[in-house]
Formats: sequence, C-alpha cells, structure tokens
Amino acid sequence: MEEEKQLPKSAIKTIRYIKYQAPEWKITLLEKELHKAIDQRKRRNLSDSRI
Repeated sequence: MEEEKQLPKSAIKTIRYIKYQAPEWKITLLEKELHKAIDQRKRRNLSDSRI
C-alpha cells in the first residue's frame, strides 16, 4: 500500500494563514514567489535532463 504524503507543518500553517488571515497584498506576493520558485525548479529539471 502506498504511503500517504503529508505537507510539512510550516506549509500547513501558511495555508491556514492564507485562508483565514492574510491581507490581499500578502496573498499576491506569496503567489508570485510560488510561481517563481516553481518556474525555477522546472527550468533546473529541464537542464538536468539534457546532461
């Protein structure tokens, strides 16, 4: 049976903060940073596979 994956506690706390407390400008900033991090990871993974 496959083991269920869990998010780190810090990620769960961040998600709760976004859901219930974060002002709109912080949500926008977090969204931009997440997109940047995901794009960087995709680019790194693409470059690694070409080696």
